Amino acid sequence: ALYIILVLYVAIAEVIMRFFTKFILCSFIIFTFVPKYSLADDRDDVWFSIGYSYFIADKAKGSPLGPVTAIVGVKLWKWLALDMALGYVWNLDYNNGSNRIATDLDSFPVRLSLMYQPNLEFDDFSLRPYIGIGPMFAINGTNYSNSNFSGGFSTKAGLRITHDEYLFGVGLEYLYNQVHIKYNDIKSSYNASGLAIGAEIGFTF
Repeated sequence: ALYIILVLYVAIAEVIMRFFTKFILCSFIIFTFVPKYSLADDRDDVWFSIGYSYFIADKAKGSPLGPVTAIVGVKLWKWLALDMALGYVWNLDYNNGSNRIATDLDSFPVRLSLMYQPNLEFDDFSLRPYIGIGPMFAINGTNYSNSNFSGGFSTKAGLRITHDEYLFGVGLEYLYNQVHIKYNDIKSSYNASGLAIGAEIGFTF
């Protein structure tokens, strides 16, 4: 029994020594070769940016343009942030399908997103990876009917880079927007949802 206990003790000690050896080696590599950063908590709490995206529509045909977007964001608490985005997508082409009037559709989506966005501050710049989700409210117009309202949601993910007060970002955003219009007793539905892939530039303060 004593021999078995001794063997187990040696085996456990060997595992612990290997673990700490690898831990020390990895720590040395990280702190030697990876640029130093810290979690910024007290600067650049508000940002403003404008951007343009390539829109991949779920159902619409043709080549829709936009969204052109203006974004205002604010840090709420540590890694929690809130931003409001105003955008415009136009030339969503619906010229086929049953129970729908052929038309082009323009959409003005307003999105409010609650985001997880840590601020990783390096020596000369900071990285702000983010992921967020929130409600969307849209004003939609067609060839035959304007000011049609719809609701949905948006979800987004991306990376913002800041240097001094300047900001640059790239990201993805999915907009879910189902538009229902009744005109001359004809009910039509249009799927104005899609994936936006784009970039933004702006500043922080």
